[in-house]
Amino acid sequence: SAFAGISDTELEKIEYLKAVLFSSGCKFERNGKRYDAEQAVSHINKKYDYFRDEIDSAEEFIELTATKSTMSGKPYYIYCPDKQKIESSVWLHDKLGVFTESENAKGDAKR
Repeated sequence: SAFAGISDTELEKIEYLKAVLFSSGCKFERNGKRYDAEQAVSHINKKYDYFRDEIDSAEEFIELTATKSTMSGKPYYIYCPDKQKIESSVWLHDKLGVFTESENAKGDAKR
């Protein structure tokens, strides 16, 4: 893979999370201001570039880029249509679980 320390599987999970957020239609709150999903992914990508050397897994990606403001320490939130606001880390871990379950199901189907 292009980055030392991170497996192709983990990179695939990270790309999946960014794609799900990008296409979610949800708003992303950072430091009290809401952004659309495209702006959210752009911000997360900037943080990802900054923290890349510290990220070895999708969990670390969520923790370092999409959980809270590095400046204020305030948590990020996701606002999806017809849903309660949720902390972004919870939302992303939920999406990661969906990805992992679908990958496990594919693996089971091959056996």
